[in-house]
Amino acid sequence: MLAPHPGRYEVFALTAHSRVDELAAQCRQWRPRFAVLWDARQTTPPLYQVQAMPSSYLIDPQGRIAWTHRGFAPSDATRP
Repeated sequence: MLAPHPGRYEVFALTAHSRVDELAAQCRQWRPRFAVLWDARQTTPPLYQVQAMPSSYLIDPQGRIAWTHRGFAPSDATRP
């Protein structure tokens, strides 16, 4: 989705994970190619009305949600 638009988008993960030590271990193991931010107070999910975990959003420059993907299915792990 982002490949046709190099430099146009920023990718990051925002997590409300309750144990930062486990989150840090997962980041060391999986080495994501994007920033992983910790929402310790879990204030962001209600702002975007998160209904499933994980949830992915494409947010436009004005802060509006342009695209959403909710939940996880095993087939998601096989996508390129």
